[in-house]
Amino acid sequence: MTDTKGSATSGPKRLKIGRSPAYPSIPLSAALEKARAQYEMEGRYPAPLQSAFRAWGYSDKSSGGRDVRASLRYFGLITIEGDGDLAKVQLTDDALRVILDDREDQTEKKAIIRRLALTPAAHKKLWTKYPEGIKSTATARHYLHFEEGFNPSAAEALIAEFQATADFAGLYQPDTMTVIQDAPAGGDDAADDGVGGDDESGTRRDPPPAPKGRVSVMDGERVAFTEESQPGQYLKLIASGEFDDMMLEALEDFVKRQRKRLAASQQ
Repeated sequence: MTDTKGSATSGPKRLKIGRSPAYPSIPLSAALEKARAQYEMEGRYPAPLQSAFRAWGYSDKSSGGRDVRASLRYFGLITIEGDGDLAKVQLTDDALRVILDDREDQTEKKAIIRRLALTPAAHKKLWTKYPEGIKSTATARHYLHFEEGFNPSAAEALIAEFQATADFAGLYQPDTMTVIQDAPAGGDDAADDGVGGDDESGTRRDPPPAPKGRVSVMDGERVAFTEESQPGQYLKLIASGEFDDMMLEALEDFVKRQRKRLAASQQ
């Protein structure tokens, strides 16, 4: 006798078909341009939703405007106060720090852009799932469809948008953390050796290539952690601002990726 109840419960979990989870409809670079357009028209203060739509290039009731509004919220570029026609849109501090930062030193700007790129929940899942980058669109599409509940077209759109955002933000560049090996004696606390700085005309001089492993601590940064495994081989964490959950999760992801690389090199 066949146990139909047991067969039903032991089989693969049925895929729930429905609305896909939320994700940005435009990449971060385009979202920042929309934020810049709003700033140029409305400034940094709360603006009526209809005015924000017009700044973004859409009519008051446009579905495209609603998509942009959602995307800017997912990236953490705007906040919305109120409901309906009384709603007001304001650019966040992160948005302003990016679009108004025209300094030559782009360290802070790049760090904020990287954080914004991982603000959407769908982006964080992809970045965690594929710490070395998406090598196969088909594999990522299968994961999003069967594991995260995206329909095929939404999965395809998300992958394309995420890859564009990742390229723009440099998510897969190895500079989120700095591993320093074979550093010279004295480290960053050594006396100033005259490298870099301003010349007599006040023009910034680019320093020559630094010794292997030498990393300078810039203004606003601090050495948050140092661990030496053996003489001449250590890890130093340079941070700016206070740690938050996203930064700690990024640190955990970095450690996981390094463990994978280490395990692969030992095979």
